[in-house]
Amino acid sequence: MTKLKGVIAAALPMAALLLSASGSLARAHAHSWYPKACCNDKDCLVVDKVDSLPDGAELFHAGSITVIVPKFFKRMPSQDSHVHLCYYRVFTGEYRPRCVFVPGDS
Repeated sequence: MTKLKGVIAAALPMAALLLSASGSLARAHAHSWYPKACCNDKDCLVVDKVDSLPDGAELFHAGSITVIVPKFFKRMPSQDSHVHLCYYRVFTGEYRPRCVFVPGDS
């Protein structure tokens, strides 16, 4: 049993490294298809959650970033099954959408 615990303890750091690397690869792959006008290799994220607002706009949650995307803001097709948001920050500290990608035809 002690030997098994040692094997598991040794495997955990490797598993964490592999999971971390796969996340980096997914981000790198996503950046490969974002149009240059949308992304500066740091201002695009996969969206975690989308909430609908009463006026038809949507609230995109991506990590620690929250962005209101107006109802008629152009949405482009995503190259994967995820919603993506490219954003910029205005002088008030608020984030605004630059490009939005959604799965399927837009």
